[in-house]
Amino acid sequence: MFDTEIESGPSILAWVIQQLAAPLLPMTLTLVAVGAVGDATRAAGYAIDYYAAPVVGGAFWVAPPILGYGLGTLVRRLAPSAARVGRWVWVIPVAVLVLACVGVALGHREDLLLLVWPRSGEEAWGYVLVTGPTLAAVAYSLAMGQVWGRLRRFLRSTRLWA
Repeated sequence: MFDTEIESGPSILAWVIQQLAAPLLPMTLTLVAVGAVGDATRAAGYAIDYYAAPVVGGAFWVAPPILGYGLGTLVRRLAPSAARVGRWVWVIPVAVLVLACVGVALGHREDLLLLVWPRSGEEAWGYVLVTGPTLAAVAYSLAMGQVWGRLRRFLRSTRLWA
């Protein structure tokens, strides 16, 4: 009676979930960790701007891609079928970052640096909402596409890497 068969393949729901989780989870974890460092520094009686600023700045650059790559590796191992759509998660965040850079460059060029190197207070919102999540999404997509494994195999096949 029913002869219709539904093909299994990449679903739009899997892509939407990854599109939201890949940028937001790593950035949220980064903000929580940086907040904990700030609280601990203040509790010890130190001024956060002087002592913890290099740590906070470094964490903002290093943590989102590392956490995004780790999340991508975890999802790829737990749900291998998600990798097919997961490798395209980077497209929308990169487009938003490019549009944000163009918009800021056309308006206030001096504010373009705020998308790259965040300061404290409201000036950090450009990085927190655009740049950091983009770094996490790109790293997530790299993990989903197993880029490093493919690059290593290619280099070994050409004898450029032992």
